[in-house]
Amino acid sequence: MASAFPQKAKAGLCALISCCFQPSHSPEPTDESICSGNFDRVVKFGFVEPVRLCHNCAATAKNENGFYEKHLPLLETGDLFSKYGLLRKRHVLLKFVRDKNFFQYQKVDPESRAFEGEIKAIPLDNITDVRGVDASQDNADVGIVIAVGDQTHRFDATTALKREQWVEAITSARSVRGALLAAEREKRAKQVEKENEEIRRMSENLQKMEERRTSFQEDRIRRRAEKREQLRAKYNLAAAS
Repeated sequence: MASAFPQKAKAGLCALISCCFQPSHSPEPTDESICSGNFDRVVKFGFVEPVRLCHNCAATAKNENGFYEKHLPLLETGDLFSKYGLLRKRHVLLKFVRDKNFFQYQKVDPESRAFEGEIKAIPLDNITDVRGVDASQDNADVGIVIAVGDQTHRFDATTALKREQWVEAITSARSVRGALLAAEREKRAKQVEKENEEIRRMSENLQKMEERRTSFQEDRIRRRAEKREQLRAKYNLAAAS
């Protein structure tokens, strides 16, 4: 199963297994497994039966399961929409491309399903909002607006139900992606903090070594001075001017 996953998915699966995955021998955690006392499915990696998860992974699975089970199949299959341009609207197929992490759309003949024209993309990470069309506009009950900063893309679904499904699905995709990026930022911040702590520790060790070296030199100079004074006193020698 793992061989079919992209490299990033393989890494995520390995991290999950090393973090907390164990067969669900008992629904009640023991003292030894208290840190993995949660059970849930992990649809993202094909675990359709509950498995034991640590607290952090359980929260992630709860957030992701609905997306991977309900919303992602809808987005990857795609659907026909009417896309508004500058002068006219045209039929396009809109779908999500998971391995490239963007939505793409292309003009299509709704009867023959023949594609024409260039493929255009909307990166998921660039989407700042997704919402229904303002009620004052035409066909507001089926219109979707995908905002990328100041730029907006309007797509009209074939039914109000499909409009609601797509708004919910894209919102869910943004939520899951946002949580993933936040986790990566937190992980990176912890790594940077660890690296900085190591640098601070090395700097402190170097400073202590320098302080010991300086102390040793000062102690050696002091002992030599004391030895000279002892020799002068022993032989009644005058101090050098």
